[in-house]
Amino acid sequence: RPPARPRRQGRRSPPPARGAPCTRYSPCPRRWELLWLTRLPLSPPPQAVGTGVVAEQYATALVDLAKDKSALEAVRGDIVSLSALMESDKAALGFLSNPVAPVEKKKDLLKTIGGESEYSPITSNFLNLLVDKARIKYLPEICDAFESLYCENTDTETATVVSAVKLDSEQQLSIAKQLQRLTGRKNIKLKPQVDENLLGGFVLKFGKDASMQIDMSIKGQLEKIEEDLMTSAPSL
Repeated sequence: RPPARPRRQGRRSPPPARGAPCTRYSPCPRRWELLWLTRLPLSPPPQAVGTGVVAEQYATALVDLAKDKSALEAVRGDIVSLSALMESDKAALGFLSNPVAPVEKKKDLLKTIGGESEYSPITSNFLNLLVDKARIKYLPEICDAFESLYCENTDTETATVVSAVKLDSEQQLSIAKQLQRLTGRKNIKLKPQVDENLLGGFVLKFGKDASMQIDMSIKGQLEKIEEDLMTSAPSL
């Protein structure tokens, strides 16, 4: 039996020039391009923009506009008030963040809030813009980013002072002066809080993300004494 004749390998014809007629053996240039595109590796989908990035962008725009209009302090007061409201009224924040809630209803709510608190027109227009751009759900993060940018622009150190009992104005002023000397900042903004578990004294938290802490509370001192005793006690 004679050996089988080897099969002749066909050669793929190059793509025809544009305008050439399409045939069975000569596909159209566009079809040829699509065939090659299917062989290319798929590029990964673009990464979603993070909440922090969005908040930083909008907060920066608001700070720049407020500075340009010489209304930074007024807008900052609005943002502080708005941030406190969103923290205490979760229902309002939930409604504003609801993607299916009517846009006009959201704007009506913000208009009511702004009217009661006498918001600056800059703040009111900014909030309406967040609604139109579907970014109102990032309002708490935008408020936090605005506060950080405000502190950078005004050389302000924001600190939280937690005490066992409510501090009076003189006590807060004394703590602020001590912190001002410690940090060298031009302005100090204290956020007082009460925690009866401290027994007495106070705890001061400041720096980026409250990374620094001064514990002058009785509870802290007792824990420090207990820790020292445990460290110095002989092992059994």
